[in-house]
Amino acid sequence: MELNTMNISKPTDHSEEGDKSLSYYNKFQFCFAVVSVLLFSESLLRFIFINNNSLLGPSFQIVLPFVYLLSFIFLIKDRKISHFKKIDKWLIVLLITSVISVLWSVNPIVTVQRVATILGTTIFGLFLGFTFSLKQIIKILSVSFVFIIMMTFIAVLFYPHQGLFLDHRGVTWQGVFPHKNWLGRYMVLGAGVYMFIILLSERKLTKLISFLLICISLGILFMTGSTTSYIILLAIFVLLPLFSGFKLKGNLFLSMSSFVLAATTLLAILILDRLNSILELFGRDLTFTGRTDIWSATLHMVSIRPFGYGYGAFWNNWDGPSAMVYQMIGRDTAPHAHNGFIDLMLNVGILGLLVFIIGYVHALLNSIKYIRQEKDPVSFWIMFYLVYFIFINIAESNIMVHNNLFWVLYVTVIAYLSVKKKFKPTFGSGIHEKNCIRN
Repeated sequence: MELNTMNISKPTDHSEEGDKSLSYYNKFQFCFAVVSVLLFSESLLRFIFINNNSLLGPSFQIVLPFVYLLSFIFLIKDRKISHFKKIDKWLIVLLITSVISVLWSVNPIVTVQRVATILGTTIFGLFLGFTFSLKQIIKILSVSFVFIIMMTFIAVLFYPHQGLFLDHRGVTWQGVFPHKNWLGRYMVLGAGVYMFIILLSERKLTKLISFLLICISLGILFMTGSTTSYIILLAIFVLLPLFSGFKLKGNLFLSMSSFVLAATTLLAILILDRLNSILELFGRDLTFTGRTDIWSATLHMVSIRPFGYGYGAFWNNWDGPSAMVYQMIGRDTAPHAHNGFIDLMLNVGILGLLVFIIGYVHALLNSIKYIRQEKDPVSFWIMFYLVYFIFINIAESNIMVHNNLFWVLYVTVIAYLSVKKKFKPTFGSGIHEKNCIRN
């Protein structure tokens, strides 16, 4: 993998010593970003404490605040605080909604604590989006996923009590994660990351290694037996070739958009018509492994309090409103609604969901504009992730979730687009645009 990501040329107005200092500083930021990505994915600490999960909670509470703080310090030192006024207003409104939800929260103390962590999580996402170029962000993820793959194999081979997942369908892989679906979602994202590494790299060896990593990621995905991840993979990589249509202009773009809309609608109708047969192929039924029961119960809870229960205050085992859900579905194994949109409504109400949808559509339109103005194929990464983010929230919850890598990356692309649409990135002090951190 190309790790010479901080290539610094000799500046004309700085000393050689100052140039080396800048290089070390940039490399430190890159390494900090990789380690932090592993922390937010929960893979690193789960691997370190693979034989003692009781230490996980305290470890997260100790380590992640340092990540929040250091990210904020970087933003101040690099004079990126001024970028805050360029952040998409809908993201700001959504965060403000979570803050003021303490006023109607069923558990204000928990809401205050969770709001602090979601703001810290968002700060790290802003740090990534404001500090690094798009290529650099992809390279950070590529290095991170190499470690996730390595930890997965170690867990499966040497710590099978953690690495393997057992249910009525048999033994599958979950790696260092608490559930096979976690590993499945990360492998789908990892395969996408290495696909973009192939596109942005000029070295044949890097392309070959990335291709092998795609194969390994897909192999691990197969071993998870995660049906939802299979569907996400299929959907994204069917849509991905169609993204190229956004490069077209005028009538060609309108024709392409109409074709995609018609084809998607037809495909959806065909799938719904044969949904039961399709699910049977994967050993599933129309309840989506009991998820529809949870959706029905949680939507009922939304109807009781349309303005939400306060950020992070709903799911509190039998001590919170979640107890009513457990009574309705007859079990207490649901840690969340298994749907990001429903959980967002439980947190900040229907209004919060509307704010997110408007912000998401705004980001999607900005990503199309970005694709059409950029010649580099790596510009498709933002569209890829936005589509991926929606799919992973259909059966799991990742919208505005604290200490969650998927939310971090969503904030990252929002921050990147917010700055990008205002001005072209400039690269001073001899820093090469192709490989280096943005000023």
